[in-house]
Amino acid sequence: MNATPHLNRQRVRECALEIAKTRLNGFGLPRFNRVSLSFLARVDRRTVDVIRDEIRKHPSKGKTLQ
Repeated sequence: MNATPHLNRQRVRECALEIAKTRLNGFGLPRFNRVSLSFLARVDRRTVDVIRDEIRKHPSKGKTLQ
């Protein structure tokens, strides 16, 4: 079973590692080089929550979510 059906895992990994690299650069902290499945699952759940919130807030007229 796919733990992250709503995500492109490779792109999320790349984005998370790039943000971590940019944010931690110059602080002498260890660099991240891996992203766990539990991290990806949390991002997936938050993505679904954001979509639900957007749909809930959207007026129920028309056929297009804007």
